[in-house]
Amino acid sequence: MLAAVAFALSTRVALGVAVLVVSVVGAALFVRQRRPGQIGGRMAPAKLLWLAYVLLLWFLVAPIIALDPSVARPLRVVLGTFSVLMWVRGLLELWLMYGVHRWRPPWGIAHDLVCAVVLTAQLALTATPQASAEDTWAYGLAVTIGLSLLVEAGYAAAFYRIVGRATEGEAAIWFASETEPRFRQVVRATRFLNLPFYASLGTFLITAIGGS
Repeated sequence: MLAAVAFALSTRVALGVAVLVVSVVGAALFVRQRRPGQIGGRMAPAKLLWLAYVLLLWFLVAPIIALDPSVARPLRVVLGTFSVLMWVRGLLELWLMYGVHRWRPPWGIAHDLVCAVVLTAQLALTATPQASAEDTWAYGLAVTIGLSLLVEAGYAAAFYRIVGRATEGEAAIWFASETEPRFRQVVRATRFLNLPFYASLGTFLITAIGGS
């Protein structure tokens, strides 16, 4: 049986808005990338779902929970530190991709691994027992983030082996397409792993938004 939680009303509203925003942005990006000649290339539905997942979890859910007063301060620091690291990376990555067209996957892989190490170290040093339901869910959220960072690093490494330096320039490729045989395995793996990650996040959001 799921533990009842009582996150602040502002937290529950923010989580609901976050889901809506990512859904709209994700749908718009998917439609855009299906048009011929778009920088970044065609995007497989499975990769879109993974992108939406990490955008929601890393950039919105993590900082929202980090700001919730019902979560113990050590856990808020863990999620807050990760959020700052990810937002700095996200803004820089957007500039490198859409501004100067000089994005390279190894940079993202390195950042993912650094974030995973920092997150793991902070959780290991968080000695306070997770007494409340809110703390338990926040701790589980942090663990899920760590796992997703490792999976994303694996995806990026596989993608880089396929495309190499093609991620740079005016005709850069940033997304794996379901229509190209060279991306078949990475798309298949993404489709498979989307299931447990979405189940986990969906359970968290339903529990968090629904409250006690």
